[in-house]
Amino acid sequence: MTLKMFSIYDKATEVFNQPFFMLTKAEALRAFIKMATDHDTQIANSPHDFHLYYLGTYDNSVAMVNQDKGIEDLGSAAQLTKQDKVLELKEQTA
Repeated sequence: MTLKMFSIYDKATEVFNQPFFMLTKAEALRAFIKMATDHDTQIANSPHDFHLYYLGTYDNSVAMVNQDKGIEDLGSAAQLTKQDKVLELKEQTA
């Protein structure tokens, strides 16, 4: 099965955290936004410092990592939680 690979980058420490794997970008974004809105996390306390990155794919049947397009910044916790609130408001008013 091919999984998408992500990492959370901490600008303050200049470190990419241990990669994690999800089926889709939407699933990773949802998990990151959930962490960014949980006030018990470092991400929520410093949302401008943390960015979600898409790293590529991982095929767990052959242990193959593929980064054909390079890494992609999907946004900071601050940006993504703001966008999430805008979408939520649109859904409530629709």
